[in-house]
Amino acid sequence: MVDIADVATPEPVQPTSPLVNCQLRAKMKSGGQARVGGRGGDRVDRLGYPELLSACHEALWHYGTMAPVRTVEIVFAVGWGAFWLYWLVAAFSMKRGRVPWSRELRIRALIVVIVVILVRFGVFRGHGLNTDPWRASLGLALFALGLGLAIWARVHIGRNWGTPMTQKDEPELVTSGPYHMIRHPIYSGILVAGLGTAVALSWLWLIAVGLGGAYFLYSAIVEERFLAEQFPDTYPGYKRSTKMLLPLIF
Repeated sequence: MVDIADVATPEPVQPTSPLVNCQLRAKMKSGGQARVGGRGGDRVDRLGYPELLSACHEALWHYGTMAPVRTVEIVFAVGWGAFWLYWLVAAFSMKRGRVPWSRELRIRALIVVIVVILVRFGVFRGHGLNTDPWRASLGLALFALGLGLAIWARVHIGRNWGTPMTQKDEPELVTSGPYHMIRHPIYSGILVAGLGTAVALSWLWLIAVGLGGAYFLYSAIVEERFLAEQFPDTYPGYKRSTKMLLPLIF
């Protein structure tokens, strides 16, 4: 009979850093086998020591790359959440108005049909997150610029703001702040923020930007027809001196 106390047991590995811990576990292998904790452990059981170290370094590189990506993703999630929360709270102070639901439902139904078709053909599958820090930095800058423009415009338009295609009972023509350069800066800001999200996280967001751009463009055309009717003396001149969404371009 063998006394249990006589059986040698390996001392536990005290993790000092992910890389050191991984290497120590690799050196504890016996008979050409070793096990590294975490995902993929079953796969590396059959690897030799050099291959095991290579897989270990690859896993650690992946971990070190994805950690900043998750941070950027959280920043965008918090930024969008705070923006829409502010939008919801600010909506309680807007003037009364009405929406031409026939036009509203048509464009929304078209967008829903396009989304269903894209899902049916698997467009949204197999898209990973961006890991390029330069893209993340540029995307964050565009994101901040876009949301800043939208909030700036929201402050200037005040109680005259409404959901897309809203026709106010007592409309006012606002031409101050960003409205001095473009006629629909809120739409522009949201689209720029969406573009920044696509650049920083995934090009898949360009689909949302494209659909949002089509919706905002349609809404802007409907709104401008209404404003031209309400302000026949001042709106034509204002329209000629400004651009719809992009300063000096469009």
